[in-house]
Amino acid sequence: MNLGIHIVKVIEFITTDWDAKKTIGMMIVTLLGLMVNAIFPLIALIILVFVDMRFGIRKHIKKKRDAGEKVHERSIRNLNSGGMRRTFSKMGDYLFLIIGIVVFEVFVLRHLGVNVERGNLTISTFTIFLLCLIEVKSIDENFMEIRGISILKSISNFFFKKDILKDINNEDNRRA
Repeated sequence: MNLGIHIVKVIEFITTDWDAKKTIGMMIVTLLGLMVNAIFPLIALIILVFVDMRFGIRKHIKKKRDAGEKVHERSIRNLNSGGMRRTFSKMGDYLFLIIGIVVFEVFVLRHLGVNVERGNLTISTFTIFLLCLIEVKSIDENFMEIRGISILKSISNFFFKKDILKDINNEDNRRA
């Protein structure tokens, strides 16, 4: 697919027939077309951000209860604007980062002839995957504050039992 021709058509469209709705619509469609490989990880990232927001609200309610305040769990008064602002600011930051990487990937690297794809894995999907890991860690930290246990540590202990690791270390120490 020759993206250069499409870019020239978009630029010609913008310069010859300036209509704000059409131009913004074309820009959005072009951007979504460029991000088609990363749409499912992007949806997963958005879901994780909202799950993190929900656990952040629960953590806020728990802190209020621990401080001795009477809290009604389903009340809208439990939401503070700072937490909501941080969530949407985080989503905006992630979106701008992803758009920047997609633009760099498509317009710079592909123009220079650099192969940026390894199967379906591109730089943008890898970046979204890293952002998803950051969100999972944030959810784990909020869950740890709420329930007192870490999901990630529980999973790692299940797969890599500490007793087995201790036995391996003891055998290594005996051999030395």
